[in-house]
Amino acid sequence: MKRGWLCALLMVVSCHVGRDTALATYDGGSIDDDMLMRSLMQEALTQDASDWHNSIRERLRQMVVDRALRETVLRQSDLAKRLGQVKNQWLRTTAMERLIAETAEQLPEPDDRELHAAFDAAKAHDDRVRRRTARHIFKRRLPGVSDEALMAIGNEIRARIQSGEAFVAVAAETSDSQSRHFSGNLGWFREDDASDLAKTVFGLQLGVLSKPIVTAEGVHLFEVTDERVPEPMTFESRRNEWIVEAKRASLINAVRERLQSASATYRFELDADEIESGLQNKRDDVVVMSAQDFVVTIGNFRTLRQPSNQLGLGSGVRAILDYLDLRERAVQWYLDRMGEPDRIEMERVEWDIVRRLGMPFLVGQLLEEETLKQFYLDHQQRFTSHVELQLVHFKLPIADLEDVNQTMAELEAFHDAPHSLEDFHHLQAVYGGEITDLGWANHQVIGSVFPAALNLVLSLKSNETSPPILDRDAIIMMFAVARKEPEIKNYEDSVDEVRQMYMNANAGSLERAAEAKLLASVHITINQSRVDAFVRAMNTPGLTSAKQ
Repeated sequence: MKRGWLCALLMVVSCHVGRDTALATYDGGSIDDDMLMRSLMQEALTQDASDWHNSIRERLRQMVVDRALRETVLRQSDLAKRLGQVKNQWLRTTAMERLIAETAEQLPEPDDRELHAAFDAAKAHDDRVRRRTARHIFKRRLPGVSDEALMAIGNEIRARIQSGEAFVAVAAETSDSQSRHFSGNLGWFREDDASDLAKTVFGLQLGVLSKPIVTAEGVHLFEVTDERVPEPMTFESRRNEWIVEAKRASLINAVRERLQSASATYRFELDADEIESGLQNKRDDVVVMSAQDFVVTIGNFRTLRQPSNQLGLGSGVRAILDYLDLRERAVQWYLDRMGEPDRIEMERVEWDIVRRLGMPFLVGQLLEEETLKQFYLDHQQRFTSHVELQLVHFKLPIADLEDVNQTMAELEAFHDAPHSLEDFHHLQAVYGGEITDLGWANHQVIGSVFPAALNLVLSLKSNETSPPILDRDAIIMMFAVARKEPEIKNYEDSVDEVRQMYMNANAGSLERAAEAKLLASVHITINQSRVDAFVRAMNTPGLTSAKQ
Protein backbone atom coordinates (compact mmCIF):
# COMPACT_ATOMS: atom_id res chain seq x y z
CA MET A 1 0.00 0.00 0.00
CA LYS A 2 2.76 2.45 0.96
CA ARG A 3 4.70 1.66 -2.23
CA GLY A 4 1.55 2.31 -4.29
CA TRP A 5 0.86 5.83 -3.01
CA LEU A 6 4.53 6.70 -3.18
CA CYS A 7 4.61 5.77 -6.86
CA ALA A 8 1.55 7.95 -7.43
CA LEU A 9 3.22 10.72 -5.45
CA LEU A 10 6.29 10.51 -7.68
CA MET A 11 4.23 10.90 -10.85
CA VAL A 12 2.20 13.83 -9.51
CA VAL A 13 5.22 15.64 -8.08
CA SER A 14 6.95 15.21 -11.42
CA CYS A 15 4.03 16.99 -13.08
CA HIS A 16 3.98 19.82 -10.51
CA VAL A 17 7.71 20.66 -10.66
CA GLY A 18 9.60 21.32 -13.81
CA ARG A 19 12.57 19.28 -14.97
CA ASP A 20 14.54 22.18 -16.40
CA THR A 21 16.54 22.87 -13.22
CA ALA A 22 18.15 20.39 -10.82
CA LEU A 23 17.37 20.34 -7.12
CA ALA A 24 21.09 20.19 -6.35
CA THR A 25 24.29 20.28 -8.37
CA TYR A 26 27.83 19.24 -7.54
CA ASP A 27 31.07 18.78 -9.42
CA GLY A 28 30.23 15.25 -10.43
CA GLY A 29 26.66 15.81 -11.61
CA SER A 30 23.20 16.78 -10.41
CA ILE A 31 20.16 15.43 -8.57
CA ASP A 32 16.70 15.86 -10.06
CA ASP A 33 13.28 15.25 -8.54
CA ASP A 34 13.04 11.67 -9.85
CA MET A 35 16.27 10.71 -8.11
CA LEU A 36 15.23 12.43 -4.88
CA MET A 37 11.80 10.80 -4.92
CA ARG A 38 13.24 7.32 -5.36
CA SER A 39 15.54 8.00 -2.42
CA LEU A 40 12.63 9.20 -0.28
CA MET A 41 10.64 6.10 -1.20
CA GLN A 42 13.19 3.97 0.63
CA GLU A 43 11.90 5.33 3.95
CA ALA A 44 8.52 6.23 5.36
CA LEU A 45 7.72 9.95 5.04
CA THR A 46 6.67 10.58 8.63
CA GLN A 47 7.79 14.21 8.96
CA ASP A 48 5.33 17.05 9.26
CA ALA A 49 5.18 19.46 6.35
CA SER A 50 7.13 22.03 8.38
CA ASP A 51 10.10 19.62 8.56
CA TRP A 52 10.19 18.69 4.88
CA HIS A 53 12.47 21.56 3.89
CA ASN A 54 15.19 20.50 6.33
CA SER A 55 14.66 16.80 5.62
CA ILE A 56 14.94 17.27 1.88
CA ARG A 57 18.03 19.45 2.16
CA GLU A 58 19.66 16.84 4.39
CA ARG A 59 18.67 14.05 2.01
CA LEU A 60 20.18 15.94 -0.93
CA ARG A 61 23.43 16.35 0.96
CA GLN A 62 23.42 12.64 1.83
CA MET A 63 22.80 11.67 -1.79
CA VAL A 64 25.78 13.77 -2.87
CA VAL A 65 27.93 12.09 -0.21
CA ASP A 66 26.82 8.65 -1.44
CA ARG A 67 27.59 9.49 -5.07
CA ALA A 68 30.95 10.99 -4.23
CA LEU A 69 31.71 7.94 -2.10
CA ARG A 70 30.81 5.70 -5.02
CA GLU A 71 33.28 7.53 -7.24
CA THR A 72 35.91 7.11 -4.51
CA VAL A 73 35.14 3.41 -4.22
CA LEU A 74 35.19 2.79 -7.95
CA ARG A 75 38.57 4.50 -8.29
CA GLN A 76 40.01 1.73 -6.14
CA SER A 77 40.11 -1.51 -8.14
CA ASP A 78 39.95 -3.79 -5.10
CA LEU A 79 36.96 -1.92 -3.63
CA ALA A 80 35.20 -1.87 -6.99
CA LYS A 81 35.62 -5.63 -7.27
CA ARG A 82 34.28 -6.09 -3.76
CA LEU A 83 31.29 -3.89 -4.58
CA GLY A 84 30.43 -6.15 -7.49
CA GLN A 85 30.85 -9.30 -5.40
CA VAL A 86 28.57 -8.06 -2.62
CA LYS A 87 25.92 -6.92 -5.09
CA ASN A 88 25.97 -10.28 -6.86
CA GLN A 89 25.75 -12.13 -3.57
CA TRP A 90 22.78 -10.00 -2.51
CA LEU A 91 21.10 -10.68 -5.84
CA ARG A 92 21.56 -14.43 -5.47
CA THR A 93 20.39 -14.47 -1.87
CA THR A 94 17.33 -12.38 -2.71
CA ALA A 95 16.43 -14.63 -5.63
CA MET A 96 16.74 -17.77 -3.51
CA GLU A 97 14.74 -16.31 -0.61
CA ARG A 98 11.93 -15.28 -2.94
CA LEU A 99 11.96 -18.62 -4.69
CA ILE A 100 11.73 -20.44 -1.36
CA ALA A 101 9.04 -18.10 -0.01
CA GLU A 102 6.98 -18.56 -3.17
CA THR A 103 7.38 -22.33 -2.93
CA ALA A 104 6.39 -22.30 0.75
CA GLU A 105 3.20 -20.36 0.02
CA GLN A 106 2.10 -23.02 -2.47
CA LEU A 107 2.56 -25.94 -0.08
CA PRO A 108 -0.62 -27.49 1.35
CA GLU A 109 -1.05 -27.89 5.09
CA PRO A 110 0.17 -31.32 6.27
CA ASP A 111 -2.60 -33.77 7.16
CA ASP A 112 -2.81 -35.82 10.37
CA ARG A 113 -1.35 -38.88 8.68
CA GLU A 114 1.85 -37.00 7.88
CA LEU A 115 1.98 -35.48 11.35
CA HIS A 116 1.60 -38.86 13.05
CA ALA A 117 4.34 -40.27 10.82
CA ALA A 118 6.66 -37.45 11.92
CA PHE A 119 5.71 -38.08 15.56
CA ASP A 120 6.35 -41.83 15.29
CA ALA A 121 9.74 -41.23 13.68
CA ALA A 122 10.74 -38.74 16.39
CA LYS A 123 9.56 -41.03 19.19
CA ALA A 124 11.50 -43.96 17.77
CA HIS A 125 14.69 -41.91 17.95
CA ASP A 126 13.95 -40.23 21.29
CA ASP A 127 16.93 -40.98 23.51
CA ARG A 128 15.99 -38.63 26.33
CA VAL A 129 16.40 -40.21 29.77
CA ARG A 130 16.63 -39.04 33.34
CA ARG A 131 19.97 -37.33 34.03
CA ARG A 132 21.76 -36.44 37.23
CA THR A 133 24.81 -34.45 38.30
CA ALA A 134 26.86 -35.47 41.31
CA ARG A 135 29.97 -34.52 43.23
CA HIS A 136 32.13 -36.74 45.36
CA ILE A 137 35.09 -37.11 47.70
CA PHE A 138 37.42 -40.10 47.37
CA LYS A 139 40.08 -41.36 49.74
CA ARG A 140 42.44 -43.93 48.21
CA ARG A 141 43.01 -47.23 50.06
CA LEU A 142 46.58 -47.46 51.22
CA PRO A 143 48.31 -50.83 51.71
CA GLY A 144 47.18 -52.59 54.86
CA VAL A 145 44.17 -50.32 55.50
CA SER A 146 41.02 -52.28 56.40
CA ASP A 147 37.44 -51.64 55.32
CA GLU A 148 36.62 -50.58 58.88
CA ALA A 149 39.39 -47.98 58.88
CA LEU A 150 38.22 -46.62 55.53
CA MET A 151 34.65 -46.43 56.83
CA ALA A 152 35.88 -44.46 59.84
CA ILE A 153 37.72 -42.01 57.55
CA GLY A 154 34.58 -41.62 55.45
CA ASN A 155 32.39 -40.99 58.50
CA GLU A 156 34.84 -38.37 59.78
CA ILE A 157 34.71 -36.50 56.45
CA ARG A 158 30.91 -36.82 56.34
CA ALA A 159 30.60 -35.43 59.87
CA ARG A 160 32.66 -32.36 58.93
CA ILE A 161 30.32 -31.52 56.04
CA GLN A 162 27.18 -32.21 58.08
CA SER A 163 28.47 -29.89 60.79
CA GLY A 164 28.55 -26.99 58.33
CA GLU A 165 31.91 -27.10 56.53
CA ALA A 166 31.67 -26.42 52.79
CA PHE A 167 31.74 -29.51 50.58
CA VAL A 168 34.09 -27.76 48.14
CA ALA A 169 36.61 -26.88 50.85
CA VAL A 170 36.58 -30.38 52.37
CA ALA A 171 36.94 -31.97 48.92
CA ALA A 172 39.91 -29.75 48.06
CA GLU A 173 41.60 -30.69 51.35
CA THR A 174 40.86 -34.41 51.63
CA SER A 175 39.95 -35.92 48.24
CA ASP A 176 42.44 -38.02 46.27
CA SER A 177 40.35 -37.66 43.11
CA GLN A 178 41.16 -35.22 40.31
CA SER A 179 37.59 -33.96 40.72
CA ARG A 180 38.87 -31.95 43.70
CA HIS A 181 40.17 -29.43 41.14
CA PHE A 182 36.56 -28.96 40.00
CA SER A 183 34.81 -28.69 43.39
CA GLY A 184 34.32 -32.46 43.39
CA ASN A 185 31.96 -32.30 40.41
CA LEU A 186 31.69 -35.45 38.30
CA GLY A 187 29.41 -34.02 35.58
CA TRP A 188 26.18 -35.43 34.16
CA PHE A 189 25.16 -39.10 34.22
CA ARG A 190 22.43 -40.79 32.16
CA GLU A 191 20.06 -43.32 33.67
CA ASP A 192 20.81 -45.78 30.86
CA ASP A 193 24.55 -45.68 31.64
CA ALA A 194 25.62 -49.20 32.68
CA SER A 195 28.75 -48.12 34.59
CA ASP A 196 29.00 -48.83 38.32
CA LEU A 197 29.49 -45.12 39.01
CA ALA A 198 26.27 -44.17 37.21
CA LYS A 199 24.34 -46.94 38.97
CA THR A 200 25.59 -45.62 42.30
CA VAL A 201 24.56 -42.04 41.48
CA PHE A 202 21.03 -43.12 40.50
CA GLY A 203 20.70 -45.20 43.66
CA LEU A 204 21.14 -42.17 45.93
CA GLN A 205 18.70 -39.56 47.23
CA LEU A 206 18.77 -36.15 45.55
CA GLY A 207 20.47 -33.43 47.61
CA VAL A 208 21.54 -35.73 50.46
CA LEU A 209 25.17 -36.54 51.29
CA SER A 210 25.58 -40.31 51.05
CA LYS A 211 27.01 -42.56 53.70
CA PRO A 212 30.59 -43.72 53.02
CA ILE A 213 30.80 -46.37 50.30
CA VAL A 214 33.84 -48.66 50.63
CA THR A 215 35.25 -50.33 47.52
CA ALA A 216 38.47 -52.10 46.65
CA GLU A 217 39.99 -48.76 45.61
CA GLY A 218 39.00 -46.75 48.68
CA VAL A 219 36.07 -44.92 50.24
CA HIS A 220 33.64 -42.61 48.42
CA LEU A 221 31.11 -40.01 49.53
CA PHE A 222 28.59 -38.80 46.95
CA GLU A 223 26.05 -36.01 46.75
CA VAL A 224 23.54 -35.82 43.88
CA THR A 225 23.24 -32.10 43.14
CA ASP A 226 20.72 -31.90 40.28
CA GLU A 227 18.27 -34.03 38.32
CA ARG A 228 16.58 -33.51 34.95
CA VAL A 229 13.54 -35.62 34.05
CA PRO A 230 12.35 -35.32 30.43
CA GLU A 231 8.69 -34.58 29.85
CA PRO A 232 6.75 -37.46 28.27
CA MET A 233 6.58 -37.17 24.50
CA THR A 234 2.94 -37.03 23.39
CA PHE A 235 1.47 -36.16 20.02
CA GLU A 236 -0.68 -33.28 21.25
CA SER A 237 2.04 -31.67 23.37
CA ARG A 238 4.33 -31.39 20.36
CA ARG A 239 1.82 -31.14 17.54
CA ASN A 240 3.15 -27.73 16.43
CA GLU A 241 6.65 -29.19 16.16
CA TRP A 242 5.37 -31.95 13.88
CA ILE A 243 3.65 -29.34 11.71
CA VAL A 244 6.89 -27.37 11.35
CA GLU A 245 8.87 -30.55 10.70
CA ALA A 246 6.43 -31.74 8.04
CA LYS A 247 6.45 -28.31 6.36
CA ARG A 248 10.23 -28.26 6.52
CA ALA A 249 10.57 -31.60 4.77
CA SER A 250 7.95 -30.68 2.16
CA LEU A 251 9.64 -27.35 1.48
CA ILE A 252 13.05 -28.93 0.98
CA ASN A 253 11.64 -31.48 -1.45
CA ALA A 254 9.58 -28.89 -3.35
CA VAL A 255 12.53 -26.52 -3.73
CA ARG A 256 14.75 -29.38 -4.92
CA GLU A 257 12.21 -30.38 -7.54
CA ARG A 258 12.01 -26.83 -8.89
CA LEU A 259 15.77 -26.48 -8.97
CA GLN A 260 16.27 -29.81 -10.67
CA SER A 261 13.67 -28.97 -13.30
CA ALA A 262 15.50 -25.69 -13.88
CA SER A 263 18.84 -27.48 -14.20
CA ALA A 264 17.64 -29.18 -17.37
CA THR A 265 17.38 -25.77 -19.06
CA TYR A 266 20.36 -23.75 -17.90
CA ARG A 267 24.10 -24.34 -18.18
CA PHE A 268 26.66 -22.03 -16.58
CA GLU A 269 30.41 -21.75 -16.27
CA LEU A 270 31.42 -21.73 -12.61
CA ASP A 271 33.57 -18.92 -11.25
CA ALA A 272 36.99 -20.23 -10.19
CA ASP A 273 37.21 -17.81 -7.23
CA GLU A 274 33.85 -19.01 -5.93
CA ILE A 275 34.91 -22.65 -6.16
CA GLU A 276 38.13 -21.88 -4.30
CA SER A 277 36.21 -19.95 -1.64
CA GLY A 278 33.86 -22.90 -1.18
CA LEU A 279 36.76 -25.28 -0.76
CA GLN A 280 38.62 -23.09 1.73
CA ASN A 281 35.89 -23.62 4.32
CA LYS A 282 36.07 -27.41 4.10
CA ARG A 283 38.35 -29.80 5.92
CA ASP A 284 41.18 -31.22 3.84
CA ASP A 285 40.30 -34.82 4.56
CA VAL A 286 36.50 -34.78 4.34
CA VAL A 287 33.89 -32.63 2.63
CA VAL A 288 30.32 -32.87 3.91
CA MET A 289 28.28 -31.56 1.02
CA SER A 290 26.39 -32.87 -1.97
CA ALA A 291 24.13 -31.50 -4.66
CA GLN A 292 21.22 -32.81 -2.57
CA ASP A 293 22.62 -31.13 0.55
CA PHE A 294 20.62 -27.95 0.05
CA VAL A 295 20.82 -25.28 2.73
CA VAL A 296 18.26 -22.47 2.85
CA THR A 297 16.77 -20.05 5.37
CA ILE A 298 13.39 -18.38 4.99
CA GLY A 299 11.03 -16.52 7.31
CA ASN A 300 10.66 -18.27 10.64
CA PHE A 301 12.15 -21.50 9.34
CA ARG A 302 15.46 -22.36 10.87
CA THR A 303 18.40 -23.35 8.69
CA LEU A 304 17.31 -26.43 6.75
CA ARG A 305 19.78 -29.15 5.98
CA GLN A 306 19.23 -32.72 4.95
CA PRO A 307 21.73 -35.24 6.35
CA SER A 308 24.30 -36.50 3.89
CA ASN A 309 27.08 -39.01 3.72
CA GLN A 310 30.63 -37.87 4.21
CA LEU A 311 32.39 -37.70 0.89
CA GLY A 312 36.07 -38.14 0.17
CA LEU A 313 37.87 -35.04 -1.07
CA GLY A 314 37.71 -36.06 -4.73
CA SER A 315 33.98 -36.62 -4.78
CA GLY A 316 33.58 -33.65 -2.42
CA VAL A 317 35.08 -31.30 -5.00
CA ARG A 318 32.66 -32.65 -7.57
CA ALA A 319 29.79 -32.21 -5.13
CA ILE A 320 30.71 -28.57 -4.50
CA LEU A 321 30.82 -27.93 -8.23
CA ASP A 322 27.42 -29.57 -8.61
CA TYR A 323 26.01 -27.52 -5.74
CA LEU A 324 27.32 -24.20 -7.07
CA ASP A 325 26.09 -25.06 -10.56
CA LEU A 326 22.65 -25.93 -9.20
CA ARG A 327 22.47 -22.67 -7.27
CA GLU A 328 23.47 -20.61 -10.33
CA ARG A 329 20.77 -22.29 -12.38
CA ALA A 330 18.21 -21.65 -9.67
CA VAL A 331 19.04 -17.95 -9.53
CA GLN A 332 18.95 -17.55 -13.30
CA TRP A 333 15.73 -19.55 -13.59
CA TYR A 334 14.06 -17.35 -11.00
CA LEU A 335 15.31 -14.08 -12.48
CA ASP A 336 14.25 -15.09 -15.98
CA ARG A 337 10.83 -16.00 -14.66
CA MET A 338 10.24 -13.14 -12.22
CA GLY A 339 12.40 -10.34 -13.60
CA GLU A 340 15.00 -8.19 -11.86
CA PRO A 341 14.45 -7.17 -8.21
CA ASP A 342 12.65 -3.93 -7.50
CA ARG A 343 14.66 -0.95 -8.76
CA ILE A 344 14.30 1.08 -5.57
CA GLU A 345 15.27 -1.87 -3.39
CA MET A 346 18.31 -2.52 -5.57
CA GLU A 347 19.38 1.13 -5.33
CA ARG A 348 19.07 1.04 -1.55
CA VAL A 349 21.24 -2.06 -1.34
CA GLU A 350 23.80 -0.57 -3.68
CA TRP A 351 24.15 2.65 -1.69
CA ASP A 352 24.36 0.69 1.56
CA ILE A 353 27.23 -1.31 0.09
CA VAL A 354 28.96 1.81 -1.21
CA ARG A 355 28.79 3.41 2.23
CA ARG A 356 29.94 0.24 4.00
CA LEU A 357 32.96 -0.13 1.71
CA GLY A 358 33.75 3.49 0.97
CA MET A 359 33.40 5.22 4.33
CA PRO A 360 36.16 3.22 6.14
CA PHE A 361 38.44 3.93 3.18
CA LEU A 362 37.62 7.64 3.31
CA VAL A 363 38.03 7.79 7.09
CA GLY A 364 41.38 6.02 6.77
CA GLN A 365 42.65 8.88 4.64
CA LEU A 366 41.96 11.31 7.50
CA LEU A 367 44.10 9.43 10.01
CA GLU A 368 47.52 10.89 10.66
CA GLU A 369 50.46 8.84 11.84
CA GLU A 370 51.10 11.04 14.87
CA THR A 371 47.47 10.73 15.98
CA LEU A 372 47.64 6.94 15.83
CA LYS A 373 50.96 6.84 17.68
CA GLN A 374 49.55 9.01 20.45
CA PHE A 375 46.47 6.76 20.69
CA TYR A 376 48.81 3.77 20.97
CA LEU A 377 50.75 5.44 23.81
CA ASP A 378 47.55 6.41 25.63
CA HIS A 379 46.18 2.84 25.42
CA GLN A 380 49.40 0.84 25.42
CA GLN A 381 48.15 -1.81 27.84
CA ARG A 382 45.43 -2.77 25.36
CA PHE A 383 48.10 -3.88 22.89
CA THR A 384 49.63 -6.55 25.11
CA SER A 385 50.22 -10.06 23.84
CA HIS A 386 48.84 -13.08 25.70
CA VAL A 387 50.60 -15.95 27.39
CA GLU A 388 51.62 -18.57 24.85
CA LEU A 389 52.57 -22.16 25.57
CA GLN A 390 54.24 -24.76 23.39
CA LEU A 391 52.15 -27.78 24.37
CA VAL A 392 52.26 -31.54 23.98
CA HIS A 393 48.97 -33.31 24.72
CA PHE A 394 48.52 -36.86 26.07
CA LYS A 395 45.06 -38.46 25.82
CA LEU A 396 44.25 -41.86 27.30
CA PRO A 397 40.73 -43.24 26.56
CA ILE A 398 39.00 -44.60 29.67
CA ALA A 399 37.55 -47.48 27.65
CA ASP A 400 41.09 -48.90 27.36
CA LEU A 401 41.60 -49.04 31.14
CA GLU A 402 40.73 -51.74 33.62
CA ASP A 403 41.07 -49.47 36.67
CA VAL A 404 40.59 -45.75 36.09
CA ASN A 405 41.33 -44.75 39.68
CA GLN A 406 44.56 -46.73 39.77
CA THR A 407 45.70 -45.17 36.49
CA MET A 408 44.83 -41.70 37.77
CA ALA A 409 46.90 -42.37 40.89
CA GLU A 410 49.88 -43.53 38.84
CA LEU A 411 49.68 -40.51 36.54
CA GLU A 412 49.38 -38.23 39.58
CA ALA A 413 52.61 -39.72 40.88
CA PHE A 414 54.24 -39.12 37.50
CA HIS A 415 53.11 -35.51 37.64
CA ASP A 416 54.74 -35.06 41.05
CA ALA A 417 58.05 -36.66 40.02
CA PRO A 418 60.88 -35.03 38.01
CA HIS A 419 60.40 -35.49 34.29
CA SER A 420 61.34 -34.28 30.82
CA LEU A 421 59.70 -34.23 27.41
CA GLU A 422 61.25 -37.63 26.76
CA ASP A 423 59.65 -38.96 29.95
CA PHE A 424 56.31 -37.48 28.88
CA HIS A 425 56.49 -39.33 25.56
CA HIS A 426 57.28 -42.49 27.52
CA LEU A 427 53.70 -42.37 28.86
CA GLN A 428 52.45 -43.60 25.50
CA ALA A 429 54.77 -46.61 25.60
CA VAL A 430 53.49 -47.54 29.06
CA TYR A 431 49.77 -46.75 28.82
CA GLY A 432 49.00 -46.49 25.10
CA GLY A 433 46.83 -43.52 24.19
CA GLU A 434 47.74 -40.66 21.88
CA ILE A 435 50.44 -38.00 21.97
CA THR A 436 49.74 -34.80 19.99
CA ASP A 437 52.07 -31.85 19.51
CA LEU A 438 49.84 -28.77 19.65
CA GLY A 439 52.66 -26.32 18.95
CA TRP A 440 52.34 -22.76 20.23
CA ALA A 441 48.89 -21.93 21.59
CA ASN A 442 47.41 -18.84 23.24
CA HIS A 443 44.48 -18.60 25.65
CA GLN A 444 41.90 -18.69 22.84
CA VAL A 445 43.25 -21.94 21.38
CA ILE A 446 43.71 -23.54 24.79
CA GLY A 447 40.21 -22.47 25.85
CA SER A 448 38.67 -24.07 22.75
CA VAL A 449 40.56 -27.36 23.24
CA PHE A 450 40.50 -27.59 27.06
CA PRO A 451 37.66 -25.32 28.23
CA ALA A 452 37.41 -26.91 31.68
CA ALA A 453 41.18 -26.77 32.26
CA LEU A 454 42.03 -23.38 30.74
CA ASN A 455 43.39 -21.77 33.91
CA LEU A 456 45.25 -24.92 34.90
CA VAL A 457 47.02 -25.12 31.52
CA LEU A 458 47.81 -21.39 31.45
CA SER A 459 49.52 -21.73 34.84
CA LEU A 460 52.07 -24.25 33.52
CA LYS A 461 55.70 -23.18 33.44
CA SER A 462 58.34 -24.34 30.98
CA ASN A 463 59.13 -28.08 31.30
CA GLU A 464 56.15 -28.62 33.60
CA THR A 465 53.40 -31.23 33.37
CA SER A 466 49.76 -30.71 34.28
CA PRO A 467 48.11 -33.13 36.71
CA PRO A 468 45.92 -35.78 35.06
CA ILE A 469 42.40 -34.57 34.33
CA LEU A 470 39.39 -36.83 33.88
CA ASP A 471 37.64 -35.27 30.88
CA ARG A 472 34.46 -37.11 29.83
CA ASP A 473 35.74 -40.32 28.21
CA ALA A 474 39.49 -39.88 28.60
CA ILE A 475 42.32 -38.90 30.93
CA ILE A 476 44.34 -35.98 29.60
CA MET A 477 47.66 -34.40 30.55
CA MET A 478 49.65 -31.53 29.03
CA PHE A 479 53.38 -30.86 28.97
CA ALA A 480 54.62 -27.28 28.48
CA VAL A 481 57.78 -27.42 26.38
CA ALA A 482 58.20 -23.64 26.58
CA ARG A 483 56.33 -20.57 27.78
CA LYS A 484 56.18 -17.00 26.46
CA GLU A 485 55.16 -14.35 28.95
CA PRO A 486 52.88 -11.45 27.91
CA GLU A 487 54.64 -8.41 26.52
CA ILE A 488 53.53 -5.06 25.15
CA LYS A 489 53.67 -5.09 21.35
CA ASN A 490 55.48 -2.20 19.71
CA TYR A 491 53.64 0.26 17.50
CA GLU A 492 54.93 -1.17 14.21
CA ASP A 493 53.60 -4.64 15.06
CA SER A 494 50.23 -3.24 16.20
CA VAL A 495 49.55 -0.52 13.64
CA ASP A 496 46.58 -2.27 11.99
CA GLU A 497 45.05 -3.05 15.38
CA VAL A 498 45.69 0.53 16.56
CA ARG A 499 44.07 1.94 13.44
CA GLN A 500 40.96 -0.22 13.78
CA MET A 501 40.61 0.46 17.51
CA TYR A 502 40.96 4.21 16.96
CA MET A 503 38.36 4.17 14.19
CA ASN A 504 35.94 2.20 16.38
CA ALA A 505 36.42 4.59 19.31
CA ASN A 506 35.85 7.69 17.16
CA ALA A 507 33.48 6.33 14.51
CA GLY A 508 30.87 9.09 14.68
CA SER A 509 33.20 12.09 14.62
CA LEU A 510 35.44 10.53 11.95
CA GLU A 511 32.52 9.83 9.63
CA ARG A 512 31.20 13.37 10.06
CA ALA A 513 34.65 14.78 9.29
CA ALA A 514 34.95 12.52 6.24
CA GLU A 515 31.53 13.60 4.96
CA ALA A 516 32.38 17.27 5.49
CA LYS A 517 35.64 16.87 3.60
CA LEU A 518 33.85 15.06 0.79
CA LEU A 519 31.12 17.70 0.53
CA ALA A 520 33.73 20.47 0.49
CA SER A 521 35.56 18.76 -2.34
CA VAL A 522 32.47 18.42 -4.57
CA HIS A 523 31.06 21.94 -3.95
CA ILE A 524 27.37 21.09 -3.57
CA THR A 525 24.81 23.76 -4.45
CA ILE A 526 21.18 23.31 -3.40
CA ASN A 527 18.56 25.17 -5.46
CA GLN A 528 16.27 26.51 -2.74
CA SER A 529 13.52 27.59 -5.13
CA ARG A 530 13.37 24.09 -6.61
CA VAL A 531 13.25 22.61 -3.10
CA ASP A 532 10.38 24.97 -2.25
CA ALA A 533 8.52 23.87 -5.39
CA PHE A 534 9.11 20.21 -4.52
CA VAL A 535 7.72 20.72 -1.00
CA ARG A 536 4.69 22.63 -2.32
CA ALA A 537 3.95 19.76 -4.68
CA MET A 538 4.17 17.29 -1.78
CA ASN A 539 1.76 19.49 0.17
CA THR A 540 -0.85 19.28 -2.58
CA PRO A 541 -4.16 18.36 -0.84
CA GLY A 542 -4.70 15.30 -3.01
CA LEU A 543 -1.24 13.97 -2.23
CA THR A 544 -1.53 14.70 1.49
CA SER A 545 -4.78 12.75 1.74
CA ALA A 546 -3.28 9.91 -0.32
CA LYS A 547 -0.31 9.70 2.04
CA GLN A 548 -2.60 9.58 5.04
